[in-house]
Amino acid sequence: MEERTIKELEKKIKEEGNLHIFSYKGIIGLIMRPHLVKKIYDDWKRKLIHWCGYALIPAETPLGKWILENKDKIEMEVKVHGGITLIEEEDGIVWIGFDTAHWGDISFLGDTHAYATYKDKEYVLSETKKLIDEILRLYSGIKFVGGDA
Repeated sequence: MEERTIKELEKKIKEEGNLHIFSYKGIIGLIMRPHLVKKIYDDWKRKLIHWCGYALIPAETPLGKWILENKDKIEMEVKVHGGITLIEEEDGIVWIGFDTAHWGDISFLGDTHAYATYKDKEYVLSETKKLIDEILRLYSGIKFVGGDA
């Protein structure tokens, strides 16, 4: 990656921030950079710059229970960037999400692959909303209401 391009990317990353929480169709969405999770940062020993997108659903709700019981179906049928990379329950919340650290993605500064592109905050926000839409499409037994934020 050229020096000018690295500087441009560093500027964009700084402008975007590292975390965005929103509500979409009554479901909490979260996009974040993985370096915010200390264990991931310690394991990689470098600042990962790619985004991850998640839908957060209370585990005790019918939708939360359905997601945990239908992981394989969701992983096969939900089409988001790179596919579903996480479905798990932690502290009563079902996390379902994806990341942008696949072949063709820039995941850390200095990634020199000519084919790699940076998936920006707006792209990942859009993909996270698509994730929520796909989950609700698959699980049509419940209607959520809420605003887009």
